[in-house]
Amino acid sequence: MKFICVTLLIITGITHSDEYEVIGPSAPVMTVSGEDVILPCSIKPNISAVNMRVQWIRLDLKGSIVHRYEDHKDINTNQLQSYRGRTQVFKEELEKGNTSLKLSRVQISDEGLYKCFVQSESWSDDVTVDLKVEAVGRLPVITVDGFDASGGLHLQCESKGWYPEPDLVWLNSEGVTLTSESTDTHRDDTDGFSVKHMITVYNTDTKYHCRVRMNHHMMEAEIITSSKMFHSWRSSVILISVAVVLSVIGVILITVFVCKKRELQREKQRIKKEDQRILNEKEREKQRILKEDQRILNEKEREKQRILKEDQRILNEDQRILNEKEREKQRIKKEDQRILNEKEREKQRIKNEDQRILNEKEREKQRIKKEDQRILNEKEREKQRIKNEDQRILNEKEREKQRIKNEDQRILNEDQRILNEREPLRRTVESETSRFRKHAVNVTLDADSAHPCLIVSPDGKQVRYEDKQHETVKNEDTGHKNKFDKCLCVVGNEGFSSGCFYYEVQVKGVDWWCVGVTRESAQRKGGFFLYPQNGYWTVGLRYGDYWAGEDLSLLSLSVNPERIGVFVDYEKSRVSFYDVKSMCHIHSFTDQSFTEKLYPVFSFGYESSNSSGSLIICDLS
Repeated sequence: MKFICVTLLIITGITHSDEYEVIGPSAPVMTVSGEDVILPCSIKPNISAVNMRVQWIRLDLKGSIVHRYEDHKDINTNQLQSYRGRTQVFKEELEKGNTSLKLSRVQISDEGLYKCFVQSESWSDDVTVDLKVEAVGRLPVITVDGFDASGGLHLQCESKGWYPEPDLVWLNSEGVTLTSESTDTHRDDTDGFSVKHMITVYNTDTKYHCRVRMNHHMMEAEIITSSKMFHSWRSSVILISVAVVLSVIGVILITVFVCKKRELQREKQRIKKEDQRILNEKEREKQRILKEDQRILNEKEREKQRILKEDQRILNEDQRILNEKEREKQRIKKEDQRILNEKEREKQRIKNEDQRILNEKEREKQRIKKEDQRILNEKEREKQRIKNEDQRILNEKEREKQRIKNEDQRILNEDQRILNEREPLRRTVESETSRFRKHAVNVTLDADSAHPCLIVSPDGKQVRYEDKQHETVKNEDTGHKNKFDKCLCVVGNEGFSSGCFYYEVQVKGVDWWCVGVTRESAQRKGGFFLYPQNGYWTVGLRYGDYWAGEDLSLLSLSVNPERIGVFVDYEKSRVSFYDVKSMCHIHSFTDQSFTEKLYPVFSFGYESSNSSGSLIICDLS
C-alpha cells in the first residue's frame, strides 16, 4: 500500500512539473509602419521550448496562421500570404523559454490581435498580444482648383499615407481656423488614410496654411494668394472652358467605342482567371486535407510512443525506489560506526586540548611580562616625542604670527593703491553720470507688449515674472503683433529717434535679468537671442555671470550691481551701461547703426525663469 502511494505522489509531481504559463505584455505593442517589431511572448517558469510547438495566429482574421514552429523547424505551408518572408522566431532563445515573434517591415494591415500558442507533449497555454500600427503621411499638397461664380478662388489641400485618421485644418495668416467647404477621406489597407479639404478665398496677397496633425505628428504647407493669380485664373478658365467643350464631345465618342471593346476583353480575361483560380483552390484544398490527415496520424503515433515511454519510466522509478531503500540501510549502518569512531576521537581531542591550554597559559604569562616592559619603553619615547612636538608647534606659531602680520601690511598697502587708482576714475564716472541724468526720461512699461508670464504694475514702473501653467499661457492672447510669445520681455511705451536719453533700473534681488534698448522693428515672436544683429543692445545676469549681448561677451565686475544706468546717444550710435551705486562703467556698444525708434527693453530669460524679484524703473525727476 505504501509503495502505491509513493508511486502516485511521484507521478503527480512529474505531471505538475510539466505545467507552465505563457505570458505576454499587458499593454498594446506600438510600432510605426515600415519598421520591424517584436511581439513579446515567453514561458513561465523559463523552461526550454525547443521541443514544443509554437504557433502565432491572427485572431481578427478568423484564426489565420501567421507563423508556426514545430519539430525544430519553421513550418509555414499554410501561412497568410501577406506575412510570407516577414516572420521569424528566435531559435537561439527558445532554450530560455522565449517564444517571441519578430515581424519585419510592418504594414498598416498588420494591426490587430495575435495569439501566441505554445504546446508540449502534456500541456498547452496561450496569450493574446495587441499590435497597434501608426503611419506618418506625406507633406500636404495645396492646389488651385478654379473659381466659383462669385469670383472666389478654390484652394484644395490633400495629404496621403496617414494611419490612424489625421485631422486636417485650414488656417489664415493670423492662425484662425477656417471652415472647409468640402471634405473627402479615403482609407486604403496598404497606404492608410488620404484626406482632402477645400476652401474658397476672396482676399489677395494673403497667406493661408494647411496643417495635418495626428497624435504628436504634424505637417504644414502654405500658399500666398496674389492678384496675378486671380487675373490669370479668370482668363485661363474662359479659354480652357471653350477648348474643353469642343474636346469633350470628340473624346466621349472615341471613349465609348474603346471602352466597350476593352470591357468585353477584360470580361473574357476575368472569366478565364476565375476558372483557373477555382481549379488552383481545389488543388490546394486537396493537398491541405492530405497533409492534415498525415499530421493526425503522426500525432497519434507520437502519443503511442509517449505512453510506452511513460510506462517504462514508472517501472524504472519503482526499481529506483527499491534500490534507494537498500542504500539507506547500508548508510545507517555506516553512520553508527562513524559515530562510535567520532566519540573516541573526541575524547583524545579533549585530552590534547587540556594540555594545549596549560602550555598556552604559560606562554601568555611570558608575553604579558614582555608587553609590560615594551609599554614602559613606549611611554618614555612618547614623552620625549610630545616634548619635541610642543617645541615645534611654538616655533610654528611664531612664524605664522609674523607671516600674518606681513600679509596684513601687504593688503593695507594694496587697498590704498587701489583707492588711489580708482579715485580719478570714480570722479570721472560720477561726473559722466551727473551729465547723463540731464537727459533722464520718464520710462513706463507697455503692458500690451509683455509676455503673458510677466506682471506689469498699474503705474508701469515695475515688472516681475509669475510662473503659469503651459495651457494657461497658450490660451492667453499672444496674437498681438507687438507681444512677446517666447522671450520673457517687455518694452517701454515711448520710443526715441534722436538726441540722448538716460534711465535707471533697480535689479537688486533678481538673479536672471537683461536691460537695454531695442529698435522698433526688432523680432518679438518666436525664439531669438538679444544680440545687436537682432536689434537688441543689452547687458544682463545669467547663471551667476554678467554678459553683454554682443556675442555673449563675459563681463568681469568687481561688485554685483544693484542699480543699472542706461545712456543712449542716438547721433553717435552709442549705448553705455553704468553701475550707479559704485560709479563704475560696465560696457558700451559703439559704432552701431540706428535708423528707427529705440525703446527701453527688459527681460527675464526665455519661456521660463526662476527669478522671484522685480525690475523697478527708478524715478529721476
